[in-house]
Amino acid sequence: MAQTPGLSLQTRYAHPVDPKHALFDDRKKNMLENAANGELLEIVECDKHSEPIGFCCSSINHSNEGEINSLYVDKDFRSRGIGRRLVQRSLDWMDLRTITVRRVMVLAANENAMRLYEGFGFQARQIELITRNEKIHDKGLHTLLAQDSR
Repeated sequence: MAQTPGLSLQTRYAHPVDPKHALFDDRKKNMLENAANGELLEIVECDKHSEPIGFCCSSINHSNEGEINSLYVDKDFRSRGIGRRLVQRSLDWMDLRTITVRRVMVLAANENAMRLYEGFGFQARQIELITRNEKIHDKGLHTLLAQDSR
């Protein structure tokens, strides 16, 4: 596997959750709870000074389906193949566990991520449409409930 000069790839199995990454503790806790047997893979890519510059978290759920839960590469290190390597390592991990269904959720506006995952064979299967209830959002729930009770 080709590496970018000055970068190293570290693989960590985050079980229990690594306290160094407190910012992601809640999200990791949720992923662990949803993962079969608490199996969660966290791959961290670091620069030449061992500073994290990207990560990928993947899990296997109770239905034995793999999911790439989170992928991030620092903006200063993007377009260097780091995200591709992180995704490939996650998919390889799933392959070792004979996972046949692999999924990822991507924001529709994130065209770069869509292209990245499509390059690995992922295809859009469903589209979720969301709207915000502006009545509650703009006025606040308490104001709306107060008006309703009159």
